[in-house]
Amino acid sequence: MIRLFAAILLGTILSACGKKGSTGEVTGWRPVYAGEAEYKMIRSLPPQPIVNAGKIAYASGRLFMVEKNKGVHVVQYADPASPVKERFLEIPGCYEVSYKGGYLIVNNGADLVSLDISQPGAVRVASRLAKVFRSIQEAGNMPPDAVAGEYFECPDMLRGVILRWEKAPLREPACRTLP
Repeated sequence: MIRLFAAILLGTILSACGKKGSTGEVTGWRPVYAGEAEYKMIRSLPPQPIVNAGKIAYASGRLFMVEKNKGVHVVQYADPASPVKERFLEIPGCYEVSYKGGYLIVNNGADLVSLDISQPGAVRVASRLAKVFRSIQEAGNMPPDAVAGEYFECPDMLRGVILRWEKAPLREPACRTLP
């Protein structure tokens, strides 16, 4: 029964793609692509603005706050009255964060990654388990933040890994979420 429901749902989602209409130019979602090597690149950067905060982990007087789909803010939190941003760890596709034994555990897209953060300016990937999480490509090929009836550019997997989705003007988009 569940398989039948999943097959019907997938068929319905995919049927929303490939149907061109005379929409003209509309605001919709466009995928931003990256090569696999670029997508897996994790870097330690100076502090960045918090724009789209997500999950938080706390350890050793520091907060580790996800910036959805972009990385993790490292905030010195020894004095809660005066938190200080220390670093930003750029981790494409990051939505999950945890801390254990000196290691920050995050997702890097579909991969589960353990980061040695003993030297915040030189974060090192200690281990990587490939394809533990569903990637954007496996999650229905549509923008995760789209609402019913929104248009989007149909993904082209030959262009690379979808790094993120962004709002943009689209000309005659062929895909739309179900209204």
